[in-house]
Amino acid sequence: MLRFLNGLVGLVLLVHDHFGMVGLAVLFTVVIAAAWALYQYGGQLFFGLVYRNFRAHGKVLHDAQVEIHSLLPAPEPAPDEDDLEFEKDLEDADIPDGPDYRCFYLEATITPRQDPKTLEHPEDGWHPSSLMLMEAAHDNPELMEFDGAGFVQDGWILRGQIQILFTKEACHGSARIKLHVAVRPDCRRLRFLYMQEVFGDIVIPSVPAFAAGKN
Repeated sequence: MLRFLNGLVGLVLLVHDHFGMVGLAVLFTVVIAAAWALYQYGGQLFFGLVYRNFRAHGKVLHDAQVEIHSLLPAPEPAPDEDDLEFEKDLEDADIPDGPDYRCFYLEATITPRQDPKTLEHPEDGWHPSSLMLMEAAHDNPELMEFDGAGFVQDGWILRGQIQILFTKEACHGSARIKLHVAVRPDCRRLRFLYMQEVFGDIVIPSVPAFAAGKN
């Protein structure tokens, strides 16, 4: 901070010596204009940079190949403290319950198709814990948009018989994953959303189809 102030004082003296009071007036005008622009547009600039960074990281799964191995009925996850508190808030506010989501275990292999040489951050790989779900008919999503058709509750990276919690590691190249997902009852088709990249095709069987399969 002291070095910055010394540099600022030096700049003021330099401008005064070469351009006099007119130079100082111009300098202060520029500083005030810069401060005003930062105040007005600093937030937009910051979020613009964050948005660009997320999009750059998402490119690793642009048009990724997805092989669905299985989609099996699953129990609802046990509620944690946050879930219980949220449900209590809904009850206190007299907000009616939404539709009961159907839960599944989804097992799939995701294979990136992008040449690592074309990526800005090839060393970062891709993060299964950042995968989201969206309805297949939903085009041109916003960055990490949530449309309520389905969501990932938990997940694991599968390596042979070993299951690794998907928040623990990043993947480089193809990876087989298992996800605990919840799907809105009327949704019949989902796709993966990674940052802003949409890929894959997940067909959700109807309730009668599962009922028939159990008999």
